[in-house]
Amino acid sequence: MSASFSEYLQDIPTEQVQIVATATLRLAKNADCFIKQGENILGHSIRIITGEEEAQLIY
Repeated sequence: MSASFSEYLQDIPTEQVQIVATATLRLAKNADCFIKQGENILGHSIRIITGEEEAQLIY
């Protein structure tokens, strides 16, 4: 995860940013570690969505 990506988010109002994680983090053994680091870098929370939510978003 690149810290430079967080610069793109700075111009977007916080209430309009939603960061979600999909299947990879649902299965990853170190998902909590990755999410904590990602939230620190991005300055926003990361939510792991369900498989059903992921399918709805893809469709």
